[in-house]
Amino acid sequence: MSKTAQKFVEQETSQLVRKFGGTHRSPELNQLLEKDYQRIAKRLMKYKISSLITLYNESWGRYNEIREVSLRTNETKAQVDPELEIYAEFQTAIYKTVIEMKRVENRSQPKHPIANTLVDYGLFSASTPNKSSIQKDFGNTIVQQREGLNSTLYTYTNKHAVFLESFDAKVFIGLTKMWFDQGKNPKIKIESLGELINSYEGIISGGEIKTVRESLRNIQQTIIVMKECFDPSISEIIQVTDEYSPIERITWYLRNGEKEGEETAATIELSNTLHTSMLEGNYSFINMVLYNDLNTPTAKILYMTMIRSVQLNSTLFEVDSLINQLRINSKVRKDAVNNLLQAFEELKDNNIVDDFEPIHGKRNKIEYIKLKFSDWFQNQKHTETLKIG
Repeated sequence: MSKTAQKFVEQETSQLVRKFGGTHRSPELNQLLEKDYQRIAKRLMKYKISSLITLYNESWGRYNEIREVSLRTNETKAQVDPELEIYAEFQTAIYKTVIEMKRVENRSQPKHPIANTLVDYGLFSASTPNKSSIQKDFGNTIVQQREGLNSTLYTYTNKHAVFLESFDAKVFIGLTKMWFDQGKNPKIKIESLGELINSYEGIISGGEIKTVRESLRNIQQTIIVMKECFDPSISEIIQVTDEYSPIERITWYLRNGEKEGEETAATIELSNTLHTSMLEGNYSFINMVLYNDLNTPTAKILYMTMIRSVQLNSTLFEVDSLINQLRINSKVRKDAVNNLLQAFEELKDNNIVDDFEPIHGKRNKIEYIKLKFSDWFQNQKHTETLKIG
């Protein structure tokens, strides 16, 4: 994707050079350039900030090299193509502008709703076994006993032998954003899968559309069998019997030029259980630009979990329970702990947490993690009404 962004910036930079390259610099010209930088930057907002920073550093390096050569040639009275320096300057300014805009957007008020139930019970996995391991352990259908928030029990079932991952979480968040924007109707109308991709701040491509379609299929084939739930009114775990899939039904519509099995328009109906829960306000808000900018699946799932934790004023986490809730797949505990610590480090790099401290127990084993949320993260409005479970 960074190559696509780079090519786009190169094209736009060339146009700016043709438009302003030979013009005398003035405050008025600088204002015009700034408007163009912002216009171009808006087209780049869906690319990862880490990729944009890499491109900026490369462009900044080339710009400095050209300037140094230009200074040396001035001393020797040699000629350097002035457009080369102008091109590097404009290109660097574009990358700088989009990085600044993304950093502002990453601190903006979150506006994408995500069902608390799916986060609390760890429906989405930070990492999963490979296909051969899944086939060996589960066969063609996954049936897995799980423990969610407050040690509540449920069964995860998937008829396609698939564990839902961070990409599926992104797709479902985009779906619930459309649910929210369409008046919280259980039946969500999608004119095209591109509309859904835009909803989760993704980049539309043929490959992305194909993956989204598969993701929706996997979500629909996932069944949650609830055995217990936490009742906040009495602060106790109660026995329940409930079985549902997040997506109750998908109805695809064949449009002109489309082949059967490749439809992109659909009506998606949420399960009654999930829809009713969300109507009661049982959802939180997440910043999808920030979610997409996080580099690792574990950091993405951890970010969702921390949104719930900051609401509940939870700052001390039992490591094994958190690994279990995030579904970090590893046969070696040390590897799972390192994965978790790296994810916390990424959240720290993105100012979601100010700091975190591993707390060791017997035999120098990390048993707890204590953290401090950043002020801006604590002050964000992540929910309309606080619900648990």
